Amino acid sequence: MTHLQNRKMSKSISRAACLALCITISAPLLGCVERTISINSEPDNALVILNDQEIGRTPVKVDFTWYGDYDIIIRKQGYQTLQTNRRIKAPWYQYPGIDLFTECFSPITYRDDRDFGTFQLEKFQPATKQALIQNAEELRARAGVTTTAASGEPTIENIETPPATSSAPIQANPAPRPSPPPPADGVMRPVNE
Repeated sequence: MTHLQNRKMSKSISRAACLALCITISAPLLGCVERTISINSEPDNALVILNDQEIGRTPVKVDFTWYGDYDIIIRKQGYQTLQTNRRIKAPWYQYPGIDLFTECFSPITYRDDRDFGTFQLEKFQPATKQALIQNAEELRARAGVTTTAASGEPTIENIETPPATSSAPIQANPAPRPSPPPPADGVMRPVNE
């Protein structure tokens, strides 16, 4: 190798090493997307469950990874449990193709803070005896069960029974078959011989 070829090779190695070093140092400085969801309730200190995961008590702020539907359950003793759903639509910089640039190569950090607002919890009102009786009567009516006025015993009306398919009795657990005796020569053979 000549001195000139050796020098060119040394320069290209130095450039490659310098480029690798620059990429390694600047990688943490390149862009990313920080996504958060904020949930609040009135009264506060209510337990928040987001997509079947407990995330904390209100007011709460949590990171999220994907866009789409989120099921929210908010519970607090003495208040009715609130169940709802929210949809988060992706911003323009998270569309396929563009998201590769914003997640990996953009020199700035994108912040996507979503506030689901303040959820009003209602005080728990126990059902009255009359309301429970009315609900029970509605369920009985839907099931076809009525009570007779004379005895007060429930009766079943308008229920069709399917016709019997055979008159043979159904055996719950059939008796096990006896196992065959071992072969006289002691050599085991397949059953279907």
